[in-house]
Amino acid sequence: MARGTDEARELPPVPEPLPAATTDAHTHALSTLEHSGLSVADALSMARSVNVTRIVEVGTDVESSLAAVALAQQYPQVVAA
Repeated sequence: MARGTDEARELPPVPEPLPAATTDAHTHALSTLEHSGLSVADALSMARSVNVTRIVEVGTDVESSLAAVALAQQYPQVVAA
């Protein structure tokens, strides 16, 4: 759902896979549900489908930094920062 509304947001098409495994070095995956309607698990699955095999989840304050650590504990392909 998009930004607190009942209106679904249309996502762009998934790009072609990258030629080599890649790390996305700055993400806010915990915001994906709010902004795109995707769960974190779905966003990670989509990333994997295009050869993004690791992400660095960045916190912006104490609360989101602790959430990034929890996310990294839940998903082995996530590193907290």
